[in-house]
This record gives sequence, structure tokens and C-alpha cells, in this order.
Amino acid sequence: MAATIVHFGQDTCFRLPVLRSAGYAVEECESLDRLSGLLAGNADAVTLEEEWQLYTPEAVALTRAYSSAPVVLFRNEPNPVVFDGFDLVIPPLTAPEDWLRQIADLLEHSHAVQTAASELARSSATLRQESASVRDESRRLRECSIDQRSAAIPVGWETPESKPDPAWD
Repeated sequence: MAATIVHFGQDTCFRLPVLRSAGYAVEECESLDRLSGLLAGNADAVTLEEEWQLYTPEAVALTRAYSSAPVVLFRNEPNPVVFDGFDLVIPPLTAPEDWLRQIADLLEHSHAVQTAASELARSSATLRQESASVRDESRRLRECSIDQRSAAIPVGWETPESKPDPAWD
């Protein structure tokens, strides 16, 4: 099954046909409302185009809020600017074979992390169930022990704990 990439912004450098020819299913959107709708599906990655008209931090924040998909920024400006929140930043004029390999590696890593997280969640759920079972058994044994101790002491007899210390006489 092909990985699904959601692309936010205009495709000014014609990267989407390259992604499609590499076998990716690409969904395009140019609004935050449409992005949130597409994120409700199973996006494997979100790519964004660097545009001066488009505020990409909102798109990144929305993606982080609704998806665990990695976020890739295609830079269009050569100026060195710090971009936070991206899993991969592809500089302008990067050869398609290079950025396709980088995206494939990122998707592979992301899938491995998500698989490990799912396994950890399953293991955690199993351990929580086992812990609850052990607590229930401990509670049952404690109650049984109390009942047995109560039944073993004849009426009118004092328990050793209730006798006064002879040193106090």
C-alpha cells in the first residue's frame, strides 16, 4: 500500500508529480480547514511548501495536534532561516532523487517508531491488567487472612497484641 502524503500549500516547484511517480498517494490542500480534515485520515507524512503568503507554523501546529505524521518543509528561499517543528527540511535546488530518498528514510523511521510505540502500548496494557489481577488477588488473600485470624481466636481470649506490656505493671 502506498504511503499517503498530504501536501499543504502550492506546488510551485512541481514536486507533487515527482512524489506521485515515486508511488506516493498525494492529497493536496491549501487551507487549514482542509488540512485538519485530511489529517483525520491516515497521513503518513505532511509536506509544506515555503511560501511568503502562507503561515506554515499554523499548519505545523495543526499537524502536530492531530497527527503523528512527520512534517517535511520544502524550502524555496536560499536564505538561511531557522525552522522549528519540522522533521525534515529540504533546501531549494535539492535533486529529486536526494529528497525522495530522504523522505523514504523518514517514513521508514517514522513507521518503525510508531510500530515500537504500538508494541509498548500493548505491553503496557498487558502489564496494567496483570497488575490489577495481582492487586485483586492480594486483596482477596488479605481478607481471607483476616477472616481466618478472627475465626482462630476464641471469644474472650485476648490477642498477644492487645495484652499490656508486663514492664508497665
